[in-house]
Amino acid sequence: MYNSNVPSHLEEDMETRPLLALTFALAACAHNADIDNTGDNDNDVADEQIEGDPSTIDDNLERIAALEVFSIGALIADLPEEALHCYGPCPGWEEEYPEEAAAAAARLQAFADAAEAAVQDVEPPSAYTTFDDATAEAAAQDIATLASLEIVEVWSFLEVQPANNPSCYNLPCEEDIAVADDENCLRAARLEAIVQATKDL
Repeated sequence: MYNSNVPSHLEEDMETRPLLALTFALAACAHNADIDNTGDNDNDVADEQIEGDPSTIDDNLERIAALEVFSIGALIADLPEEALHCYGPCPGWEEEYPEEAAAAAARLQAFADAAEAAVQDVEPPSAYTTFDDATAEAAAQDIATLASLEIVEVWSFLEVQPANNPSCYNLPCEEDIAVADDENCLRAARLEAIVQATKDL
């Protein structure tokens, strides 16, 4: 399993976990497919697959991180054991295993596209009028759902913390708490929209 770097660029008053550079795991199983290339090319109908471009992986990870809804780690890709004999993926794995690299890149592209589209014009629903324990639990369940897709490492909901205010003895004032609460409700609603848009990927 190969993970591609995600540069962190978000700076705001919130606690996030840093993005990991690389994590590795062995593929759970090997997939073998027999392909019949015989026959008339004009009549044969091949399974439609999205062509993935491994050169887009870092950009698509940045797109997901830029949504500022949840923290991510890195790309997840299945690789055979022999590709991991260099304390991780050996140099040039993308060229050595182009099908695996393309498949992982294609899923990531689809995820980034769907997530970006899902958050457009999302407003907090009535159920998220405040970021209470119930809303936090719903967000945690949505995070688990995204992680289960095994497209990219999905870590945690990016909860905004209210800013300290000198006017309130360097503690958050009521208005600061309200601003953070509104932003967290919006992020929870966007997270739910992303789950709905990507659950079948």
